[in-house]
Amino acid sequence: MKNVETLGIMVTNARQRKVTLKNYMKNHHFSKLRMFSFSPTDIDWEHRRIRGLHLRNMKWETGSFSFPKVIYNRCYNSEMETIERLEQIIGRNKCFNQINQFDKLEIHQAINRWLSPHVPDTLPYSNDNLEQMIHLHKLVFLKPCRGHMGKGVYRIEQRDTGELHISNHYVMPSIIVGSISQLLTESERFVGQVPHLIQKGIFTNNLNNRTFDIRVLVQKNKNGLWSTTNVISRVSYAGCFNTSIYERACLTMVVLKKLYPAKSVRHMMNTIYNLSLRTAEILELDSGIHLCEVSVDLVIDLEGHIWIIEVNGMPQKSLYDELPISRRAIYSRPLEYGYYLSKR
Repeated sequence: MKNVETLGIMVTNARQRKVTLKNYMKNHHFSKLRMFSFSPTDIDWEHRRIRGLHLRNMKWETGSFSFPKVIYNRCYNSEMETIERLEQIIGRNKCFNQINQFDKLEIHQAINRWLSPHVPDTLPYSNDNLEQMIHLHKLVFLKPCRGHMGKGVYRIEQRDTGELHISNHYVMPSIIVGSISQLLTESERFVGQVPHLIQKGIFTNNLNNRTFDIRVLVQKNKNGLWSTTNVISRVSYAGCFNTSIYERACLTMVVLKKLYPAKSVRHMMNTIYNLSLRTAEILELDSGIHLCEVSVDLVIDLEGHIWIIEVNGMPQKSLYDELPISRRAIYSRPLEYGYYLSKR
């Protein structure tokens, strides 16, 4: 078929090949790409071949492929070694989403230089920094620098009595201590040797006493430009501060309309779009990493100010399954961008 290009989707292991490729194949709407999926262990570097899974005559088959024109990285990674070896063969910047496991502290430092009014104070974890941040803000979060889906996040609040409440997932504390020295002992226990950061806590506006966040999926389009695909909110269970453990997901517009007048909602949505697009552009320029999609997480404080909480390099696409929106763009945009790259 004329003008058909080959795109490889790299996943973490062989078990992920079929489910990943199936999602992209059933949601893309053009026939200009031939696709197969593979894992890093499927690469035969010596013979420059890749053992990959593809759909042929309506049957799933494993075949041997030459290196594709473009590679879409869906393998959760923080190192460039495999990507660099691939690009030595297929060409520079022909792999996109090169790194998708971000260091949250590095992300903060990059976007804070440009968007500081919307970025909470954040410092690397140390005893001195934790004591300083608690003194300044009264509410802080401890997060693993390379955390994922809210795992290992702790909320620490100093109450008016001087007590320090430590909680995991839920606002109700699991540990209460009476002094900073006791807090430092406890924090060292659950931080261990894993690099963590300390982030200023935001007292957020809630929906029916439930925490909600704003997740913006930002992807490059068929013209190679960053664009927002959708804006949704995760609404947590009662008493839960971690929106990765959510009761339901819905369009952010629906949530905002319940909390603010129409004029304020329009202004907030414009701010959300602008901040998210700027964040994606800044990260790519600052890091030099070739990206195609990120999700930007934001919250709104009690005064209506919008804060960027974190950025994820591998958006969780199953999140959109329950929403009354078209899933096609979520999956087709990276493929359109891949086709755009193949023609350059």
